[in-house]
Amino acid sequence: MAKSRNLTYTANVPADLYDRDILAWSEQQADLLRRIARGERVSHVDWDNLVDEMEGVGLSELRAVQSYLNRIMVRVLKLQVWPASDSCSHWHEEVVAFQGNAQRRFTLSMRQ
Repeated sequence: MAKSRNLTYTANVPADLYDRDILAWSEQQADLLRRIARGERVSHVDWDNLVDEMEGVGLSELRAVQSYLNRIMVRVLKLQVWPASDSCSHWHEEVVAFQGNAQRRFTLSMRQ
């Protein structure tokens, strides 16, 4: 049976990295999480901001789907109100594109 090594990894993380450089912060946090997944003990995980960012990812996806649905409704209304407009074919193409984008991003947990 292999012996588990409980090494502690301490990252040299500037306290304001999240505010200064979100890309560097996210790469650094991802590295720390990978180390935790491998069983390493790490310090300096920015748990508060990490949790906020994880929640934000889900909300961002939900808002994207809502935005596509709103765009679809606007185009459908335009098609109903101005059926003779030269823009009808364009609006119809947009409805189809927005539907595809919304379907690709939609997940069952978004049902409300």
